[in-house]
Amino acid sequence: MDTIPLVPGQRAVVAVPVATIWTAPVAGRPAVEPLALAASADGPSWPLAMPDAASREWLFGRVQTQALMGSAVLVTELLRTAGDEGLAEPSADAADADGDALPLWARVVVLDQACGKDPRGYPGWMPAAQLALDDRFSGPDADAPQAVVTADTAALLREDGTEVAISFLTMLPLAADSPAAAASADGGADDGADDVADPGAATVRVAVPGGGWGTLRRSDVRVGTGPGATDTPSTEGAIAVAHRFLGLRYLWGGMSAWGYDCSGLVGAACRSQGLVLPRDAGDQRDLSGLPRVEREDLQPGDLVFFYDGPGGPDIRHVGMRLADGQMIHAPNSAGAIEIVDMDAYDVKGEYAGAVRPLG
Repeated sequence: MDTIPLVPGQRAVVAVPVATIWTAPVAGRPAVEPLALAASADGPSWPLAMPDAASREWLFGRVQTQALMGSAVLVTELLRTAGDEGLAEPSADAADADGDALPLWARVVVLDQACGKDPRGYPGWMPAAQLALDDRFSGPDADAPQAVVTADTAALLREDGTEVAISFLTMLPLAADSPAAAASADGGADDGADDVADPGAATVRVAVPGGGWGTLRRSDVRVGTGPGATDTPSTEGAIAVAHRFLGLRYLWGGMSAWGYDCSGLVGAACRSQGLVLPRDAGDQRDLSGLPRVEREDLQPGDLVFFYDGPGGPDIRHVGMRLADGQMIHAPNSAGAIEIVDMDAYDVKGEYAGAVRPLG
């Protein structure tokens, strides 16, 4: 897919189940590279290729974030490079010693992941082969009917008969020419002319990035506008979502049902209720605009933050407060999403405050 006619300044869309956004173009990790960087990269394969903490710690500093299928990005630079081998050429026809074209990388900004690094969104590098140009995906401000995946993972059946697993909270446009899709956007009734958004239908028809259509089971999605996985957002709903992923292995930069990091977990829990937070823990506290909460006033569902050392200044971690002084969080590359006693966790006195996202 290196023939994608991308140019800097274009808006593109993630075409794989989950794209990893890297600090720089990378190579040299044999267990990961063929799985994470391929044009057909799937969600679970490459995290499973890193079964131990040491291999997952390799991601630290190398991965910035992830973006789900259908996420809009702004392309800011294109580069052909052999990554860690040190060969880098801005030329569109750069080649290796054998005359083969070097992999094309795109520097992008993920538009629906706010951060303090770039006012446009979250910056980083990804293989250009994992992007598509598709006018049906109009970006994070779209007010059009969507299918939002509410299952942990859902099977997307494409027109060519192939099936791919996509993650919780993946958001894909409903078939644009469907009367039912229009009715969903207007809040009107389905006239029965097309069952794409009919609650009684077995499947919904959605756009697949790069062209064509696919189907998802109706029971695996919420149909409507906005990013949420529910029509009745609540603090209890966010807590329930976090609980669904108990035992899931931590993944640095993770933003999918195949692995979350700490801010990815609480971000997914809140996004499921329609609240889109900034991407990183420090920005979730400082740039979200959410009300601060004193420690003695903490309630279940509050987001609790921890410094990188007593007194800060840098935020290193976030969790979600539960009842009875407990916290659910994604701890580190050696662990999995778990519930802990918050005071017992904070043995170094690194508590850095809290905000209330819902309620």
